[in-house]
Amino acid sequence: MALLGGLAAIWASCVYGVSAYKLYRCEIGSATLTQTTTSGAWTVLGASSSYLYVADYNTGDVYRFDKTTLALAGSR
Repeated sequence: MALLGGLAAIWASCVYGVSAYKLYRCEIGSATLTQTTTSGAWTVLGASSSYLYVADYNTGDVYRFDKTTLALAGSR
């Protein structure tokens, strides 16, 4: 689990072997849970004011997700 962007939200995922999981975002102080439509073995790298950066543990690819909606915004 990663705590990024102050205490406004928690981003979480799971890496277990080579399995793929969704990335989740939970708002602090509310019951709002958002998840990606894309699955991977995510490792949260960091966040900017607009994006969340993650790496796929299995492939090493880096992805950028919209910080609020968790829509895939690009990859490197």
